[in-house]
Amino acid sequence: MATDGGSDRRTDLLAAAAALFRARGYQGTSMDDIAKAVGLNKGTLYHYIPSKAGILFEIYRTAQETALARIRSIPLDMPVEEAVAEIIRMHLRSIDERPAETAVYFQEMRWIEEWLTAEQIAILRTNERAYLERATEFVQRGIDTGRFAPTDAATVGAGFVGLAAWTYQWFDPTGPHTVDDVAEVFIPMVLHGLAGERLSEPVA
Repeated sequence: MATDGGSDRRTDLLAAAAALFRARGYQGTSMDDIAKAVGLNKGTLYHYIPSKAGILFEIYRTAQETALARIRSIPLDMPVEEAVAEIIRMHLRSIDERPAETAVYFQEMRWIEEWLTAEQIAILRTNERAYLERATEFVQRGIDTGRFAPTDAATVGAGFVGLAAWTYQWFDPTGPHTVDDVAEVFIPMVLHGLAGERLSEPVA
């Protein structure tokens, strides 16, 4: 993507496209629609990015790189319970910060291999694996140190990441609860499960 228009223009393009893809679907959105949403003609839009598929790839890549940077900022020697809690909080806050991008990420996932190049897919799969491997590291360390019950760390890592990620389907930012409220319900549930314990009392 060209950057001579500045990072603000790139951000505007991706945000506008994500909002349209969320509302109309990727296939139901044209480059004309995106250009109109950001106040450009289609020719100028192509100056910034060569194709609609390129915009979709940028939405995915940006979301993944942001998530990777956040999970890599968690020290590997952080107490495992704190690390798992922080991963859940980060996921939920990302949904709150970028609701359209998050919806598009999961909404269009089943078709991206039809729309993106093999090289682009390889980049996204590599990022996805790197994220899940990092989450798994914390679970495995918890198992190895006796903090968590013996289990398959990769399955559990993918499971609690998916639990948090899927919140975009039902979370209402205008409702009575914040994403931090949701986190405080999810975190003890996940940690008690990892420890092999039953919840001793309902979590409000």
